[in-house]
Amino acid sequence: MTFSYQEIDLIGLLLDTYQIKYQEIYDEIFDHMISAVEDIRGCGDQRSIGVLFIEVVQTQFPGNQPFQLIERQYEKAYKKKI
Repeated sequence: MTFSYQEIDLIGLLLDTYQIKYQEIYDEIFDHMISAVEDIRGCGDQRSIGVLFIEVVQTQFPGNQPFQLIERQYEKAYKKKI
């Protein structure tokens, strides 16, 4: 399945609301979100990108600030030079 430029931009805008500090983490999560939404759409779910994005965040990254744990793990690994 392919997304329009507007749909990809919308995923980026929605992800931007989480203010992810590190570009590498942002890129990985952005890619994951596109793949996850693509998988859901591939199963026939044609709800809006925004609704599917929120569903993926809630199911795969639960919590109040879902990406902070990933950022903390990244920081720890960076400090240990892993």
